[in-house]
Amino acid sequence: MRNRASTLLEGEGRYALEAAWTHAPIITIATPRDALVCRPVDRWQSIEEDPALASFDQIPLTESDGQHIVAIYIRDQGRVPLTSEMFMSSGAPLLAFVETADKQRFRLLVEDGDVVGLVTLSDLQRLPVYSLLFGQLVAVEVLLTEWIRRSCGHDQDRWMRCLRPKHRESIERSWRDYEQRNIAIDRLSCASFGQKITASAGLGLFRNRPEKESELRGLRDLRNRVCHAIRLTPSAEHAIEIPSIARRTRVLAEWLISELEGASQ
Repeated sequence: MRNRASTLLEGEGRYALEAAWTHAPIITIATPRDALVCRPVDRWQSIEEDPALASFDQIPLTESDGQHIVAIYIRDQGRVPLTSEMFMSSGAPLLAFVETADKQRFRLLVEDGDVVGLVTLSDLQRLPVYSLLFGQLVAVEVLLTEWIRRSCGHDQDRWMRCLRPKHRESIERSWRDYEQRNIAIDRLSCASFGQKITASAGLGLFRNRPEKESELRGLRDLRNRVCHAIRLTPSAEHAIEIPSIARRTRVLAEWLISELEGASQ
C-alpha cells in the first residue's frame, strides 16, 4: 500500500513564518566589544587623517580608560553624541536590525547595562542574514502552497488546470517518480515556486491585487539566487537593498495570511 501526502497542518505557513522572524539574535552578526576598534573621545579628530581607519564608517569613542563608550565617530559627520536609537538589545531578533538597517546603519548592542558589541550595515553580508532571508522566502512559499490547497478544497489538483501542458507533464512525471519510490507527496509538492504563483493567479488570488503577483515573482528570483549561493550583497553598497527586501517579504507574508483567513471563511 502506497503512502499519500498528509493534509497540510493547520497554520503550518504561520509556523514557518514565526520561525523565520524569531531566527537568530542580532549578536550573531555583531563585532564583540573586545574586538571593536575604538578611539579616545578627545582624539576623535585624528581619525579622519588615520589611513588605518579609512575602512571604518563608525568608530566608538571612549573615555580615557578605554572602556566606557561616550560618543561615536560617524564618517562624514564627525563626533556624534549617543542617542537612544543607536542602541539595541543583544538578544533582539536579527530581523529587527535587518529591517531597519537602511534607516539606522549601526547599533550598539547592550546586555545587562553594558555595550557588548556593534553591528553595522556591512554586517548584512554575513551568513546568518542569508539564512534569515531564506527562511522568510520559504515561509512565503509555504503560505502560498497552503492558500492553493484551501482554494482547491476537495478537488485537490484543480490548480494544475491553470498551468501550461508542458508544466503539468513535468509535475506529473516528478510525482510518479516519487510515487514509485513510495514517498508520501502530492502533486502540488512537486511544483516550483513559479508554477505555484501561476496557479494562484489562475485561481484568482491576484484578482484585486495584481501587483502582488509581480512582487511574488521578484521574491521567487531572489530565492533562486539564495538557493544557488549567489551573493546578494557583493559590496556594502548593495547591502542597503537587504532591509527593503526583508520588509517586502514580511508584507507579502502578512498579506497571504489575510488571504488564507478569507479562504477559510
